[in-house]
Amino acid sequence: MELADRAGRDTELQTRESRGAGVLSDLGPALDDLFDATDAPITFRRPWLQAWVGAFPRYEPWAITVATGERLDGVALLGRRRR
Repeated sequence: MELADRAGRDTELQTRESRGAGVLSDLGPALDDLFDATDAPITFRRPWLQAWVGAFPRYEPWAITVATGERLDGVALLGRRRR
């Protein structure tokens, strides 16, 4: 089922924006579950992403999530740098 189809029928679908150094920790096991369910590569796993955050401190971690209740359905992980 496509996300657009689900969004029309599922009243619990919520989006959220999070920023800051604790974004990956805040998403925690829900993020791990999403990556497991989608068979994401190693470069999408939290330890790898946390290493990236540590290597590029000029970028502020930023996440946009789509969730149904406690289950994370989608995530966009970004880095923002102010000039």
